[in-house]
Amino acid sequence: MRALLAVVAAFVVGSLVALAAKPANAQGSTWSMSSEKYSAVTPSAPYQPPAYSPTPHSAIEHHASTAAEGWARGKAAIMKAYADGTLTLAQARILQAEAHAREMQNEVIKTETFLARRNALKEDFRQRTARDWEWREQAAERRTEREQSVLLQTYHVPSTQLNRLTGEIRWPLALQAPCLGPQRGDVQTTMTRLASHGSAYSAMHGDSVAHAVEELRDAFRSQWQTLGVSPSEYFETQSFLVGLKLHAQHWDNEAGDLAMVASR
Repeated sequence: MRALLAVVAAFVVGSLVALAAKPANAQGSTWSMSSEKYSAVTPSAPYQPPAYSPTPHSAIEHHASTAAEGWARGKAAIMKAYADGTLTLAQARILQAEAHAREMQNEVIKTETFLARRNALKEDFRQRTARDWEWREQAAERRTEREQSVLLQTYHVPSTQLNRLTGEIRWPLALQAPCLGPQRGDVQTTMTRLASHGSAYSAMHGDSVAHAVEELRDAFRSQWQTLGVSPSEYFETQSFLVGLKLHAQHWDNEAGDLAMVASR
């Protein structure tokens, strides 16, 4: 093995010595041969370096000349991208907060509009109800005036049949039958109380007065033929009872006051 290594070393050393001893003209001939070889293809001309455009300034900024500079530039680019992403996220959150604030403001406006509309509807309903009640009161007053002016004139009870100071009633002959005594007594009692207490009693007990008169009318209506009353007398008696009820329901204040004075 050692002998083989010695032989190889001797061969290498011999080759190096032979190359060192080779004459310079041989090298020149070799270069000349190569130049003659390529001279047939391209014309011989003095060598000129190629013309390059000047390096732009931006190339210096985007290109690194060393590995450390490239690492630093890459780290800076990552930090810049992270900062840009953080800024974009912050702006997006700001826009989201503004959108949420506007949405809440719209909800507030919607709620205020709903409350204002509800209050307006309640106020309109209250005013409409008040107008309806006012119209009903006016209608009742007009009906009362019509009854007092028209019905009282139509079914007028003269003072010869009704004493407005004492409430005493002078009954028609058709109503003096003994079978009508209970109903006739209820009406007389009611009219006496009405004359004693005035119009206040009529306002508080107007229904009871009308009920007593209607019971007398019903009793007379069911027995007028048995009593031998003529049709004309029947209608006159019914008109008297209707007038008596109207006078009892719309008792004059002045007459009531006079009755109170007379009772003292």
